Amino acid sequence: MNARRMGLTVFLFAQAIAGTAFSRERIAVFVLVPDDPELSQNLTEVTIAKLAEARDIELVGMRELDVSLSEIPTVRNEGLSACLKEPACLAEVGSRASAARAVIGAVRREGPNFELELELVHTKSSLSEGKTRAEVPAELPRLIEAVQAAAVELIRPPEAAPKAAAQPSVSSPSMLEATAPNQAVPLRTPPDDRSSQKTKWTTYAGFGAAGLAVVAFSAAVITGSMASAPPSGTTRKQAQDDLELKKRYATAANASFVAGGALSAVAVVSFVWP
Repeated sequence: MNARRMGLTVFLFAQAIAGTAFSRERIAVFVLVPDDPELSQNLTEVTIAKLAEARDIELVGMRELDVSLSEIPTVRNEGLSACLKEPACLAEVGSRASAARAVIGAVRREGPNFELELELVHTKSSLSEGKTRAEVPAELPRLIEAVQAAAVELIRPPEAAPKAAAQPSVSSPSMLEATAPNQAVPLRTPPDDRSSQKTKWTTYAGFGAAGLAVVAFSAAVITGSMASAPPSGTTRKQAQDDLELKKRYATAANASFVAGGALSAVAVVSFVWP
């Protein structure tokens, strides 16, 4: 029984690794300054850099999505700011960015100060998950610091309520045994050796399958991250070659993930085999 429990622990650990890698959240970030696209892009990039330090998430901004967003009619005709205010256009941006949520910021110059408004929204529904406002002196370092702090606060996961310490039940067998010194303690029947030998090979098979599942999922994580890396290449041929290479990485990642799932199933069957 102990071996099975240990094997199931290994299997769940493998699943946790794979689940973390493949369910890693992707958030789009847009910090916009009217009539200043360069400052908008720079504020977006420094915000992404700060969020990458704060949470283990995937982040994408205007630099990566520039070409794709320019294909949206509203962005092309009215600008990105107008697009992000329209639910349908925001949903299209989220689809192109493969991001379920987006951090959207607006910075305005008001006299000697910058007014900052940052909001975390769901791209499909346009529902707001949080909003923050700030006013800082019209100094770029102060503005960057305020934008970064506001973005980190928006995506901070809610703190879990502390669990009350579990109190031992008065009716538990251990308590009853402790309060009845004259009571005879029943002897436990030793496990059947034949049953132990029967499940010995399934336990080994479970360990082996779980270990291979970890390897397969790890390979899928590595090749998947390589496949989703930003495109590179200074010429069209180099870009095409890089795209073909990423396609092969994606194929390898899918194959490894399927293999890991199959091995995980084998491990489960082995550990629960009677």
